[in-house]
Amino acid sequence: MFYGDELLLEATVPDDIDTGVESNAPTVPTSFPCYGIWFERVNGLTIGYTNAQFGSALNYFLNFGQQKETGIRTQGIRLFKSNVTIRNSVFRNFGVQNFPTQTFIVSDAIYAANNSQSAINSVNFIGVNNTSTDPLGTFNNCYYDIRTVGSHLIAKEFTSFNAVYSILCTPNSSMQPPISYEINGNTITNFRNQGITIMPFKQAHINIEGNTLSDIADPEEIFSPRYGILLDKFLIRGTLDLNGTKIFNNEVHSSSNFTNGIFRGIALSSVFKVHVEHNRIFDDLPESDLTSFQGIATIVAPCDGLRIYSNTVIGAKTDYPKGVGINIEESVNCVLNCNETDNINIGMNFRGMCDMPNKFGKNSFNRHAIGLQLGENGFASIGEQVRMENRWPGADSPVEAKASNSGSAESSKFWINSSDQSSEYWPSPRKIGTVDDNGQWFKPLTAEEPSNDFTCLRGKTYADGSFGHKERSMLDGTFTSPFGYPALDWEARWQFANRLNTDSNLREQDQAAQEYYEESYNETYSRLSRAYQSYLNRWAMPTYIEELAEAQATAVNARFDLDNQLTNGTNTTSLHTQMLNQDASIAAGTAALSNSFQHWSESVDVAMATLLEEVDGITCSQEYEEDLKSVLLVLIESHFTSNILTDENLALMKQISAKCRYSGGYAVVLARGFFEPQEVYAPDVDCEVGERGKERNAIFDNDISLSPNPAGSSVTLNIGKYFQKGVVRLFNGHGMLISEQILTNRTTVLRLSGLPNGIYHAVVSLDGNFNSYITFLKQ
Repeated sequence: MFYGDELLLEATVPDDIDTGVESNAPTVPTSFPCYGIWFERVNGLTIGYTNAQFGSALNYFLNFGQQKETGIRTQGIRLFKSNVTIRNSVFRNFGVQNFPTQTFIVSDAIYAANNSQSAINSVNFIGVNNTSTDPLGTFNNCYYDIRTVGSHLIAKEFTSFNAVYSILCTPNSSMQPPISYEINGNTITNFRNQGITIMPFKQAHINIEGNTLSDIADPEEIFSPRYGILLDKFLIRGTLDLNGTKIFNNEVHSSSNFTNGIFRGIALSSVFKVHVEHNRIFDDLPESDLTSFQGIATIVAPCDGLRIYSNTVIGAKTDYPKGVGINIEESVNCVLNCNETDNINIGMNFRGMCDMPNKFGKNSFNRHAIGLQLGENGFASIGEQVRMENRWPGADSPVEAKASNSGSAESSKFWINSSDQSSEYWPSPRKIGTVDDNGQWFKPLTAEEPSNDFTCLRGKTYADGSFGHKERSMLDGTFTSPFGYPALDWEARWQFANRLNTDSNLREQDQAAQEYYEESYNETYSRLSRAYQSYLNRWAMPTYIEELAEAQATAVNARFDLDNQLTNGTNTTSLHTQMLNQDASIAAGTAALSNSFQHWSESVDVAMATLLEEVDGITCSQEYEEDLKSVLLVLIESHFTSNILTDENLALMKQISAKCRYSGGYAVVLARGFFEPQEVYAPDVDCEVGERGKERNAIFDNDISLSPNPAGSSVTLNIGKYFQKGVVRLFNGHGMLISEQILTNRTTVLRLSGLPNGIYHAVVSLDGNFNSYITFLKQ
């Protein structure tokens, strides 16, 4: 047994440490042991027996960090530049968590670190001691169960109780090669802050599968927000392509009744192409005092290319101050299929540009205040959805679908392959702003009924190889951006350019697409889009390094197998010879990997230097183009500075992030990703239209006029033709619905007193048809 609060182990004396030791040893002497076991530059070692044949743990690490030692961070097992397997070991009482007095002493049960820029060490933790003879499980009352810095991690089959952080993994530096994380089959109970947190710096192999997590039900808790699983781009700088990362078949429970607390089951921050599949997220309490409960959420945009399949989110009530089953912000080209939400304020919420045409299908919305919501007092677009067979079976939902404004509805039409508007395919009621949708948002396509086949296959996508309505309109030249913002038009073409640049099959199957691609290849938006993708994919691992890494992993596993034979009594000269040969093979593989990583890192630096020069030479004609160019230059420059921004670059990003999202375009989204996210961005609320497209402003019926313009305290709407029923909706400059008025006469006065000066839009619909869009100025 290893005790941290008794002098059974010799205390660390910094002056006596071998000068060859590279670890950051404590510099303050202590009367208590800092570390139970400290390994440095060790390869192929196993701590604990290789199986649970004795039915209980073989090593106990107890009571570390219980005394408040100034400047000391105690650790049960400390690994530095080592490859070690840990089995059948128990960790109790690491650090102090005194919540009534908010007194904390931080301590790690297991800590693995590596500061090398080429080789990566690893820790393989198998908690197979979860038997009836040891009911407290693997970790109990530890501030950190497992913390890694720049280290591979395999963690499986352990139990954790009452951790502040159960697993926290970060890189050491941007110069390290990609890291692998396999976290499978663990039970994490009563975590106080974060269950599983991975913060990659570059592309990484991440598989979080089959874990069960629940937070603590403690009214004295202080940590908020809480996260079951958090995947967070390290340092919140730029974005990261994590193609192939999988969060699969996990169960996450909120047990908290923490007043004004925030709980997020699975949260994603500035990461692309993550697969979130077959997870179940619950608020376990019959009533909850949480301010916000979010099942799956993007918390720092963008998170493009997500694949969110067959997840279930069930809340405790439909009147959280803020509650959302699945929340997506400013993230495009995602696929959301076969998900189910129930008993929460909003089933699924989209904010900003989230275009995913024909990729939102077979989702089910049950009891909600609002089932599906677009926009949240602002504009949102998910693209048109044709025959996608989403269902709204919840009879207790006051509003089953809501678009915050007509722009959101027009850019996100649902074409339902059914004429039976009482079926589950037709949400009812559905609103645009505060009024009923009368065929503007949801429209029947034919009288043919859908298939009624709701078998949701894992990984099934919808129409990934086809064009959406918006992209077709770009091909035929009829596309107009929402509300006529030129920056949004340019942004849509930037996104389309990305699809055409990265998918040659998409171009080859359509002559119009091939012609558009050839014509637009040298356009500014297409050049910047390709540069951005090159930046995101810069750390895509070459095949030859993948093969070397796989061979090295095979060699290490073979060495462990030899260890097992030795443990089982096969103690022969031949076996020792094999072990020595395998050690030599591992050493040679490590050297080969180190050299390959070094050459690869150098080639990436050269590619980024070339890309920096290329982007710098792109000529921009509009402010939103120049802003996006500036953001890309800052991102690429940050590659050479470990993602640390100069004061000048930071000031530039603040300047761009403070612009209106709609007139400033995608550059504003990327710039905001450099800073902590905000619930509401004030520039978007008071967005000035400025340079709206003339063609959009010109949409009007000759028989409909509005005067005076500029207006004062009122304007008069005149309609010069017969109608039976009409409505005029008044929007402010960024698309928020201000008022709605039923038209009964051909002359109607619209009162403007109390409204601030600025740009406004009057949208007139007569007898169920859109007739006019008139922009005017109040001053």
